[in-house]
Amino acid sequence: MTKALAVYAGPSALAQIKEQGLSQEQIQMMVGASGGPKWFN
Repeated sequence: MTKALAVYAGPSALAQIKEQGLSQEQIQMMVGASGGPKWFN
């Protein structure tokens, strides 16, 4: 199985995500490779 999204979070952030879910407002940065298609909006 291929993962569609990898989330790297510290212990407190991971606990918050498990309790409250993850919303667009909580994301401050998306990091992607410098080569290849650019689909981040």
